[in-house]
Amino acid sequence: MKHIQNQLERFNQIQSVINQILHISLEPLTLEKQLEQILQLIISIPGLAVESKGAIFLVSKDEKYLELCVHNNLPRILITICSKVAFGTCLCGQAAQKKELVFSNCLDTDHHITYTGIPEHGHYCLPILSGDRILGVINLYLTHKHEHDMVEEEFLLAVTRTVAGIIERKRAEDALELSQYELRKIVGRQTSSDLFSPTLVKRFFTNWQNAVDSPCWPPPNLDHAKTILETVFVASLKKQEEEPVQISVTFIDPPSLLEEVTTQDCMTTIFAAPMAFSVESLVSLAPALDSISTSIMVTTSSETKNRLQIIGSVYFSHEGLHRFNAMDYALSPMDLFSVSTREAGNLMLFRGESAIGCFSSGELCDTTQPNFTQSPLAWNLLQVVQTHAEYAEYGMEYWESYRDLIDRLLLEASRRGHGGTILWLPSDRPLPDRKILDARFPIISAPEGSTLLHEFVKTDHKAKTHTSRGSRLSGRLKFLTNKRKLIELTEYLAQMACHDGALIISDRLQPLSFGSMFTAETWQGNVVTWHKDSEFFPSIQLNFAKRGMRHNSALNFVGQTPGSVAFVISQDGPIAGLTRKDKNSIYWWPDCLNKMWRETTTIP
Repeated sequence: MKHIQNQLERFNQIQSVINQILHISLEPLTLEKQLEQILQLIISIPGLAVESKGAIFLVSKDEKYLELCVHNNLPRILITICSKVAFGTCLCGQAAQKKELVFSNCLDTDHHITYTGIPEHGHYCLPILSGDRILGVINLYLTHKHEHDMVEEEFLLAVTRTVAGIIERKRAEDALELSQYELRKIVGRQTSSDLFSPTLVKRFFTNWQNAVDSPCWPPPNLDHAKTILETVFVASLKKQEEEPVQISVTFIDPPSLLEEVTTQDCMTTIFAAPMAFSVESLVSLAPALDSISTSIMVTTSSETKNRLQIIGSVYFSHEGLHRFNAMDYALSPMDLFSVSTREAGNLMLFRGESAIGCFSSGELCDTTQPNFTQSPLAWNLLQVVQTHAEYAEYGMEYWESYRDLIDRLLLEASRRGHGGTILWLPSDRPLPDRKILDARFPIISAPEGSTLLHEFVKTDHKAKTHTSRGSRLSGRLKFLTNKRKLIELTEYLAQMACHDGALIISDRLQPLSFGSMFTAETWQGNVVTWHKDSEFFPSIQLNFAKRGMRHNSALNFVGQTPGSVAFVISQDGPIAGLTRKDKNSIYWWPDCLNKMWRETTTIP
């Protein structure tokens, strides 16, 4: 009992320290200042046998040596001679080279860097790792002849993993801020005609023509389309309360189409007086109009045909149309040209509900994709789901409800705006060991989604076959009760998906762990995605190196775990999917929400 109590106390202490470190990471400080406070916190932890002395090194840009970043109570001579430490040199350099913890309780022969009068002491040198990539080293001082303590080591490794995540996130934030700054400089130097060349706009027009077989309304004028793209692009670079401006714009031309728009299944608002279509107008309207469900209506001026004006907004509510009441992602109204933005400098182009392009990093990229159900992601899911007893009983009814529930879970997690990873793992695969996954919060008992789905499908099936009015009503009430339980399950799981780390669920839709950290080795194979000219699965090879830590960690895990499917949730962007295509290739689906299952989703 005493042993269990000690373990709980140590676990609570770890969580307390990690929470304090995460709190520091949220402060508006430079990375150096954050690491300075984190080091001070580590060397002040009660019960931890370290001296009030230590340092944090970061890896140089060429990844050949360590650079002293922050330190506490180090002698002046060490600050000088340890300003740069080559990989393999002294204890810190060995920890970086080996990518493993180095412990020493005295001034042994591995302690290469010394000076006259150096006192006896020991070290914990902890590598800061992101997957298999070394970010730096935490060097902590110990009293002479301190005995190696595995509990201490586990504690410090947990702290180090948290620090690795903070470094990666802070660097990503700094890189984004720098790229936005550079983007603004480019915009400031260029004229608007340089931003969207006639060639690029013509390519957009080709995508427009190919998006729908039988056009309902006329295509937009290319000059007007160019003006809209440029104005929305510049508006997306602005910020409100430190957040990027998020807007959606729909072009209605000729203006006479407005009457037909208002007769559609939507809500329209017409302003008392038109507003000039400008960056300032878009920025001022953005806080009042949600970019996912509401679009700013733009048309040509009745006085000057070459001038555009804002006349109101159009709101589409699809709440309740999904099997589990999920809201469609980035919905655009009717067969009209729309532009939406959720990230600075990134535009999504739509023809009605069809995505026809994405303008990112100065290039227009095609986004047309096949149905998700034709992709290896859904195939990996279906292969396992077909082994369920529920599938044997209800077949495709069960499968369609199963995939819709995952859809709802992804939408729910995305709407929380936190970002995260959800990993789907076949039940015949136990949670991997620490070489691949650190399941920080494993779960031994939790609700099982497949069991709830079985009741949902069964009551739905019975409700449709009842003949008497009373039986139909009773069946409908049971159906709605089961539906509510499933919606609550997705909300429950979405909460855990928002924790730092990954939510792991089984193919039975039962949570196995949350806050999990991927520790798999770097994937050495290919990353591929679909190409519209290919009859088979993916044909385009991608360079994944520039994607963030969350994407690459999931990539490495999926590479080591055949049959698994990872959904990576961006804070302000799409949800990407990853799964093993074969032993040499991982399949990447860039946006699981934009097209996922929409064509086959039915309304109960």
